Amino acid sequence: MQKIAITYGILSGTITILTLILGLVVSDGGSFLASETFGYLTMLVALSMIFIGIKRYRNQELGGVIRFLPALATGLAIAVIAGVIYTVVWELYSMSTNYAFIDSYVNSAIEAKRAAGLTGERLALEIAALEEMRANYGKFYIRMPMTFLEIFPVGLIIALISAALLRNPKFLPARQISSQRRMTMKLGAFSLSLSVKDIARSRAFYETLGFVKFHGDEDQKWLILKNGETLIGLFEGMFPKNMLTFNPGWDQEARNLEDFDDVRDIQKSLLAAGVTLDSRAEGEAGPASIMLTDPDGNPVLIDQHR
Repeated sequence: MQKIAITYGILSGTITILTLILGLVVSDGGSFLASETFGYLTMLVALSMIFIGIKRYRNQELGGVIRFLPALATGLAIAVIAGVIYTVVWELYSMSTNYAFIDSYVNSAIEAKRAAGLTGERLALEIAALEEMRANYGKFYIRMPMTFLEIFPVGLIIALISAALLRNPKFLPARQISSQRRMTMKLGAFSLSLSVKDIARSRAFYETLGFVKFHGDEDQKWLILKNGETLIGLFEGMFPKNMLTFNPGWDQEARNLEDFDDVRDIQKSLLAAGVTLDSRAEGEAGPASIMLTDPDGNPVLIDQHR
């Protein structure tokens, strides 16, 4: 999620602020390009990246299924990053122009009040309020939060709407994985992991069947035994039931494979196929594992060690 939030947050924040600055630069200050309407339309379009980001996270990382709160968290992360980019770039632009924007804005607003027919005490009150705004804008600890809050509420609204829509897997669903790809999934080495009561006794039993120690430490209550290409694991007190274990990236000799499916790619494929996972892999690379249960209640562990 982090990569998606950073990527789409930077994109939406950068598009918004650069478009607004361009509008100020090329306009005469009174055209549509310098108006608040144009500004909020720009934010609305650019912050649609929030919807795209959540949809990509759901479809590519989670296999087409996402709950409301994770979707909202993704959208808010994009909105926050966009707001930070918007604020920082605006601050740099303002510094480069000696903060001319606020003077132009206040002076234009005062002229607009006069043009609207305000006079006397009422005009004086409006001018005083605008002058107070000018003074406050000169304080960075007021100016920067003000700038951030110009864009963040728009992002919040889009995040809420996007999360509400995309929590439904039938709304713009993920493309289903092909049956051919499901058949060619590379799961790596296979072993049967046995939950045993007495590892020494179990080891002695399987050694009578021709198994020999391949890996592990009996003192630590786990062993991997091998007979030809067949692997079994003996685990005392580590899990409640026997389970099927696959190790992507290894062959039956625990040697590294150059060509293998990363456990996170396997996870995406399973989720896209509608399989429910008991636990999920995290991160973008390296060791990770997933757990699932077959229709007869047998646990399946897909455990990548590299």
